[in-house]
Amino acid sequence: MNDSFSPVLKRLGEWNETSPDTIFWIAIILVSIPLLLLLANHMRHRIQRRRNLAHGFDNLEKIGGEKGLTYPEQVVTEQMARAARLNNPALLLTSIDIFDRAAAIWMKQVQRLPWQEMSTQVERLKSIRHKVGFRYLHSERRPLSTRELILDQRLYALAGTRKGFRLLSAPVTDLNDLAITTGPFTAGKRAVKLKKQHDMWVFFWSEAGGEYRFKTRILKAASRPVPHLMLQHGDDLIYGGDGEIFTCKQEAELVVEWIPVSKLGRMPTSPKVFDRVESETLTAHLKQLTGSGFVLACNDRMEIDDLVRLNAGSNAPDFLADRVGRAVKITREGILFKFLKRTEKERQALLRHITPRLSIEVVSRKMARKPAERAQSGAA
Repeated sequence: MNDSFSPVLKRLGEWNETSPDTIFWIAIILVSIPLLLLLANHMRHRIQRRRNLAHGFDNLEKIGGEKGLTYPEQVVTEQMARAARLNNPALLLTSIDIFDRAAAIWMKQVQRLPWQEMSTQVERLKSIRHKVGFRYLHSERRPLSTRELILDQRLYALAGTRKGFRLLSAPVTDLNDLAITTGPFTAGKRAVKLKKQHDMWVFFWSEAGGEYRFKTRILKAASRPVPHLMLQHGDDLIYGGDGEIFTCKQEAELVVEWIPVSKLGRMPTSPKVFDRVESETLTAHLKQLTGSGFVLACNDRMEIDDLVRLNAGSNAPDFLADRVGRAVKITREGILFKFLKRTEKERQALLRHITPRLSIEVVSRKMARKPAERAQSGAA
């Protein structure tokens, strides 16, 4: 038995240590195996992404054909999808949020083109919006960019003076994905000349939200045939929320008509409710005015979504008469109400009243403060 194992034992005794080269190659092989697996998995995902992207562009072309887009217009949609790096290009023509975000990115490239070619691309994009059915305004939600402005809506700006601020305003006369076209900014009836290529803050109001501001600059100023300005779009809107810039203290006693939310039922919230529902007359103290509403100190029975209609009162501005507000928040000073159905003429009267009462220090502090809410492109 021992004799049969002797050759094996003899060979074990003669076993040489593993050379460093052998150990090196063994290590290389062991390390290479997981690396090769990772590389193979990466290549597989990359190939799959390319297939999905190609499939997405095929669907984009199919949807564009169903919407009646011409070949140059379909080329524009493909360029927009590539500029925005969409994982699924077909979503471009199915979601206005994605479309607006892609348009904002693509327009930065278009602005580098010669003016004639740039105008052609803008007109094609305008035609795409019309055929797809995308609108600039969404009344049911807060705006996400200035592409949701509407014609004749007014934009406002503040001009600093030695005594405080002046209110400037201009109407929106045209709107496309390149720029916002407005009339000249005026202070009262006098036109004000603004510097080109200088950043400026511009404000507007949304019925669904309130005060919004965005940073812009003048791209082009023309005096013929009709004086107008072309402003750069603001794709990063800042929502005023509780930190609205246009706000001032206002002390006045008011008589208000009050309708609790419990009486409204399923009625739509509008000023006409006061003609159909019996209201209760109360005395309230006006504490504050903003570009979107007002703060009242009144009885403790009021709740969120209650409606009030303002009547005559001592030291109260005339433009507040018969204005209707909805309770949106309870604060330390009182209850914050948002105006319902304000016209641009009524808003101008309100802002002209507030502007001279603005403090330069307070406005500067608010502008420098972290915004209460920043509209996110693609958000609900």
